[in-house]
Amino acid sequence: MNERTKFYIQPYIGTNAIRFGMTPAEVAQLLGPSETESTNHQGKAVEFRSFMNVAYSDKMQVDHIGFGRQMQEIYLEEINIFSDESRSVLRKLISLDHEVFLYFGFLFFFKLGISLTGFHDNDENNKALALFTRGHWDSRKPKMRPFMLS
Repeated sequence: MNERTKFYIQPYIGTNAIRFGMTPAEVAQLLGPSETESTNHQGKAVEFRSFMNVAYSDKMQVDHIGFGRQMQEIYLEEINIFSDESRSVLRKLISLDHEVFLYFGFLFFFKLGISLTGFHDNDENNKALALFTRGHWDSRKPKMRPFMLS
């Protein structure tokens, strides 16, 4: 696996390769062993491969899939998330999910099960995408602000 590996996002399911609910052994069977491992601020296990991370729930099942800007082939439908122009990506994503929220510098698309950063503020170095499980961010939604592309 490297930054040219193709991943196709399937909202609330995962990607073509990794599905929410998989175990670390199942992920390793598909993508090979992780390059590094750590724990996140919630004390959950996180594995890193290339410019991608996979986090696990307390039950050691995938509950987060993250991609850095270096990943060149991340798709949601026909949208190439990191290779297409930022505003074009945002416009297309907003056409798929009209209710977008901003929270601590991240845009949340609840219909699509993704969050983005670096796209709305032209911060190329911090561009990232995360896939999350249904309900994961629901408790924080009241604190989020609606986002409108200007």
